[in-house]
Amino acid sequence: MRPMWLEFPDDDAFTATETQFMLGDSMLVAPKIKTPTDFHNSLGLQEVDYQLPSGSTWYNYYSKKVEGANGNLVTRNVPDLEQVVYIKGGSVLPILLHDNCFALKKCIANKIKLEVYLDSDSKATGTLYTDDGVSFKHETDKAYAVTSFSWDGTNFNSSRSSDASKYSFPDSQ
Repeated sequence: MRPMWLEFPDDDAFTATETQFMLGDSMLVAPKIKTPTDFHNSLGLQEVDYQLPSGSTWYNYYSKKVEGANGNLVTRNVPDLEQVVYIKGGSVLPILLHDNCFALKKCIANKIKLEVYLDSDSKATGTLYTDDGVSFKHETDKAYAVTSFSWDGTNFNSSRSSDASKYSFPDSQ
């Protein structure tokens, strides 16, 4: 988690923002922090204020649609089972498929899907960090792997950087 000003240091609008944050460099989250009014509560909604940084394409995580990022404050009524989450264009987001699996240790070997969110040049990059999820060998023995992904508008590429003698990917189902 990072404060907005850390990811967007040149945007004065985010120097004092405390109601939203970045998860990594691609995911913007604006949590529900307001107490819902009785009216909103009766509809199963909650009001959330947030601001999308200008100069980037932003995708609503749930609808996968591009939403304007003019830098203005937005107020939205959000359903109970949804959050305000946006993905920055130009990102490849690895998603661990974990239906009916609530503990990372039990689903670490599950399949991973990649969601590609294009920037204005129709390009995207991202990384996936993996380790055994149990030990501290990633610190003591450098037993981890980083896989990089890129879409250049025509081709999708991936490359893995790790010490193969110290780490191997878990078997996928």
